[in-house]
Amino acid sequence: MSLSIANIPCSIYKTKVYNHSEIKDIILNEIKKIGVYSVYTDLEHIYNTNFHVKTVFKEDLDNIILPVITNHNIILSKKLNIASIELDNYWYQQYKKNDYHSWHIHKFSVFSNIYYVDLDNIGSKTRFKHLDTEFDIDIEEGEILTFPSSFIHCSQPNKSDIVKTVISFNTNPNV
Repeated sequence: MSLSIANIPCSIYKTKVYNHSEIKDIILNEIKKIGVYSVYTDLEHIYNTNFHVKTVFKEDLDNIILPVITNHNIILSKKLNIASIELDNYWYQQYKKNDYHSWHIHKFSVFSNIYYVDLDNIGSKTRFKHLDTEFDIDIEEGEILTFPSSFIHCSQPNKSDIVKTVISFNTNPNV
């Protein structure tokens, strides 16, 4: 049996959060109120995340983030000509200098999304791997990147003194 690869285009999407400058500091302050939950393993070195902490109270953060995610999902569903896109889950991650998240995928969802809340231009961006090729997407603070959840990706070590903050979320389309 042999394996062949079909030449089928697959898109990665970017949207801008229209009110990012107004909500950035509010998001960062809400995350600060929740506390610090670090994860330090061989695969991830993350200063602060609520991904592994299921009991974290984040109602005030929900009030800020959920409208951003909803607006993004409306824009993307129109672009893809599908009925709607539903949020599965979301979490935040903060990376101090030299923090990273090694290669991984997001199981059980169709799209993975990253809202870059605080990102220095020299800071780490998301890196993708397809077959033997690694690539980056030009991204700026205040943008959301959407890609198929099966895309292998990582957060490279943060080379900046600025803490990189992202809101990651998984979504599924309704056709």
